[in-house]
Amino acid sequence: MRARILWTLPRAPDLHPQENGAASSRGWFRLVEFSFRFRWLVALEWVFMLKGRLVGLRGRRRDDVEALFELTADAEHVALTHTWPFRPVSLAARHSEFDKRQSEPDPNSAFFTIQRLDDNAGAAVGSVGLQMIDMHNRNAHVGISLLPSVRGQGLGRDAIEVVCRFGFEIRALERLSLETLEINAPMRATATSCGFVEEGRLRSAIWYFGRYVDDVLYGLLVDQWRARTGPREPVG
Repeated sequence: MRARILWTLPRAPDLHPQENGAASSRGWFRLVEFSFRFRWLVALEWVFMLKGRLVGLRGRRRDDVEALFELTADAEHVALTHTWPFRPVSLAARHSEFDKRQSEPDPNSAFFTIQRLDDNAGAAVGSVGLQMIDMHNRNAHVGISLLPSVRGQGLGRDAIEVVCRFGFEIRALERLSLETLEINAPMRATATSCGFVEEGRLRSAIWYFGRYVDDVLYGLLVDQWRARTGPREPVG
């Protein structure tokens, strides 16, 4: 059995006043303490982050659900990135799904929230990760979604490059796959710019707004990735 490493959060200094202080003072000090602890968490989150040139990949937070909600409410985005049909889902339902995933994590997926490295607040701008992780055959599929407001800035490419490092260097995978629709030109360009090779297509496999389109398959092997990227510093 492998040893488990558990990160524990150091306790912030106790800022509570004495019990004989005024109630209003206690409330003010508790607000200060909350602010201090939140900044402490953000600081640690910044340290334990997978970093690229432009973005950092961190663990998902509950407030990310609302920040990225427009992606799940966008019928065209869902049609481009998922194989199931769009259906309207409330924010409350998305929060419930998040809570369930936190309590019952999927061992065959590893997803991160994307944030810009120049944003100290750590606002979520997208999601990226690996799904269908197969540790017997040592492969997985890459998935990514970005808010419309940050597309076309190189963040998607940087995020995919970082998650490839995660898959190959940390998870010791042999192969990563990526699938996208033939009509999704930006995603296809990003895939090839990250070293993925088009390996084939499933003709008329996906229903997209009244017509069938091809599903294009891309793959990247660890040896190809190493030859392309060269020696790297440790992830983090």
